[in-house]
Amino acid sequence: MTPSDELTIDDSSFCLAEVDNVYTIFLHPNSKTTTMDLGNSKKKYSVQWYNPRFGGALKSGTVSSIEADGLNSIGSPPADLNKDWVALIKTQ
Repeated sequence: MTPSDELTIDDSSFCLAEVDNVYTIFLHPNSKTTTMDLGNSKKKYSVQWYNPRFGGALKSGTVSSIEADGLNSIGSPPADLNKDWVALIKTQ
């Protein structure tokens, strides 16, 4: 994976990507969500959330999947919107 912060539209998230396969996005506290550009391949991606403060299993947020068709909101994490979260976006 390579640093790919340019794929998100805000300045407070950080993205690592293996383009067209898997993406991780670190959301800074109070960032609640971000929008990212997955291109226009029409691939479908799952969206899951990891809590870096406590660890544990991946969790579902407000959006469970997105399609690569330009800009997409990844939704919000499942809880504690004012805390940091990591989103895992991967091909289905």
